[in-house]
Amino acid sequence: MPLLSFPLALIGLAALPALAAIYWLRSRSRRYVVSSLMLWVDQRKAHQGGRILQRMQTPLLLLLEILAMALLVAAATGLMFPRRGVSRPVVIVLDDSFSMLAGEADNNARSRAVEAIGELFEDSQYAGRFILAGREPKLLEARVTSAEQAGELLAAWKCQSIETNLARAVSLAGQIAGSRSRILVISDHPPADEILGGRMEHWSFGRKIGNVAIVNATRSPYDNRERILLEVANLSAGPSRTTLWIKGGGRKTDGRSHMTLAAGEVRRVVFDIAAGSPALHAALGPDALDFDNQAVLLSEKAKPIRVRLDVGDPTLRQAFTKALDASQSAMMATSRCELRITDQAGNAGYAGKSKEWQLNVLNAAEASAYVGPFVLDRSHPLTEGLDLDGVIWGAGKKLAPAGAPIISVGNTVLLADQDRFDGRHDMELALTPKLSTMIDNPNWPILIWNLLRWRASHLPGMTRRNVRVGGRASLKLPAQAESVQITRPDGEQFELPVRNMRAEIVTDQPGIYKIQSGPSEWTLASNAISREESDMSGCATGKWGDWAEQDIFAHELTDISWLLALAALAVLTGHLALISRNSSGGSR
Repeated sequence: MPLLSFPLALIGLAALPALAAIYWLRSRSRRYVVSSLMLWVDQRKAHQGGRILQRMQTPLLLLLEILAMALLVAAATGLMFPRRGVSRPVVIVLDDSFSMLAGEADNNARSRAVEAIGELFEDSQYAGRFILAGREPKLLEARVTSAEQAGELLAAWKCQSIETNLARAVSLAGQIAGSRSRILVISDHPPADEILGGRMEHWSFGRKIGNVAIVNATRSPYDNRERILLEVANLSAGPSRTTLWIKGGGRKTDGRSHMTLAAGEVRRVVFDIAAGSPALHAALGPDALDFDNQAVLLSEKAKPIRVRLDVGDPTLRQAFTKALDASQSAMMATSRCELRITDQAGNAGYAGKSKEWQLNVLNAAEASAYVGPFVLDRSHPLTEGLDLDGVIWGAGKKLAPAGAPIISVGNTVLLADQDRFDGRHDMELALTPKLSTMIDNPNWPILIWNLLRWRASHLPGMTRRNVRVGGRASLKLPAQAESVQITRPDGEQFELPVRNMRAEIVTDQPGIYKIQSGPSEWTLASNAISREESDMSGCATGKWGDWAEQDIFAHELTDISWLLALAALAVLTGHLALISRNSSGGSR
């Protein structure tokens, strides 16, 4: 396809009708009676010009003049043609979010995009790479040079991510592409910002479609039971009807409820089931996007942490007992303990307990009260959710906690952690209860909860059993292993390497994952829950950006302006020769 560097030069074509008008407007000769014609130079030559229209004459001179003017205009536009055999590299960023699947399977944004990409690669001059834009960009290794290769590679484009980070994917594409490559973004939404520079185009294939979706699903321990929370949202411009089915979870009968939701309405469904019950399944009736109509929730009831409480101070003992009971994650024990809390000096009876972690409370008789500002190591698990503004903290000046500081005020360390070589953690807490409001503050049960959850994360088993698609869950293995076997919801199996007896599982499909290591097996539920992706009110179809910047892609084109100028010069030379011949003939 030819390209024009200066398309405004086409205005010069307006001179062609003017030239034709000169030949069109010719006067009719008047009749005069004279005695003789011998004094006339050429009695057959017609007068040129005048005001009377006459039948147009098209001599060869007119044709040569029109051709010369057309060639000059074409040369002025900078007409260029693609070079043969020159590769035109392009990096294509694919929106991998599940909103691309809205609609019928053969007429959704993904299918329309696949068709457009195939048409692009029908031009054999293109050579492309693909990047899947999910939560993290993923580069597909294969290089594509034909529509058939593109179709095979696009089979890996599943569109099952709950979010897409196009900006990060475009940044990666820019690093891969270099300065002479095109970037093509495929999505179902318009670009967030204006596209500048001429290197990038954004193609959107989305449509505004009403949708009803499960936008939240949780299962959490609650008062020796488990509480289920489901949120169903109508993300349509008008009211919608749907049916919610609930089955499993130890329920004797399946539940079904019909819902009529106003535009934008969110309906909450809350109920309790027995702790440790089997998987609970929730599903909505079919609509434009079935991907967000299901949720499966596994029991989050974890094995309680065996805690040995060796605290002599009555105030401290009562504070720890209340916080441990409120957590519902601790079980008081005296043997085979996983955590020991003590205020006994010298750690009596602790040596040799390889699996026990210890929290040693330094309750000094001589202490000072601190009101902040407190410095917290936010990267440490014990500080998650803590806000110590307004807290009064009493601590001794002579007894300083040993280890890496976690909480401190000024030069005084209040909580420290020592990471032992065998995986244990020894923590020391400087706390004098009679000078503190900490044990009566909401931060106190938060701190104890963080401690129990952190300890549980180092015990064999899953740290979480319900995640969103693209979420991460950690599995602590009971014994050394090089890898674990993962079975995805679609039945595909693969090996996942293990480091330090821990496997990190990242889900990419909705449903139940199975993880196996030797005789042990664990399950993990992954749900496609994202209100942003389920809401398709911002989808659109269109193209933005332009690849026609000649200074960037000039190496791919051949400029024929000089050839057109030479042709115009040749035509003008012939025109001049013809005029000279006619003038010579006329003088004879």
